[in-house]
Amino acid sequence: MIRGDVPELGVAPTLEHRFRPLSNGLASPVFAFFAAGVAVGGANGVVTSLTGPVAIGIVLGLVVGKLIGIFGPAWLMDRFTPATKDDDCTWLDLGGLAMVAGIGFTVSLLVAELSFGIGNPHNDHAKVGILTG
Repeated sequence: MIRGDVPELGVAPTLEHRFRPLSNGLASPVFAFFAAGVAVGGANGVVTSLTGPVAIGIVLGLVVGKLIGIFGPAWLMDRFTPATKDDDCTWLDLGGLAMVAGIGFTVSLLVAELSFGIGNPHNDHAKVGILTG
């Protein structure tokens, strides 16, 4: 290979690059929903589950809690200690990072199942809240 030439990608990396959006955007969430074993009972069940206090609390905890729990301490460290954030990273970047960060839904599903138990209606509401958050 001559210096400066870009090597041609093989079939596997090319296919992986093409199918990644489909896999991450559709297949993984659908798999997660069915693997969680959520029994909601149609559209009415989804609405009932999402308007329940357990689901609302979980969604707020996952969305707002991550933002406060990651962005807040970073801002406090930047403001009140000698530590500073990199100039290439804006506060908007850090806020976006805080929104997508987290421990993952599998641990949340496990904690919900251990907390409410199988067969409890709150358990299904919690699963819907976790998958929504």
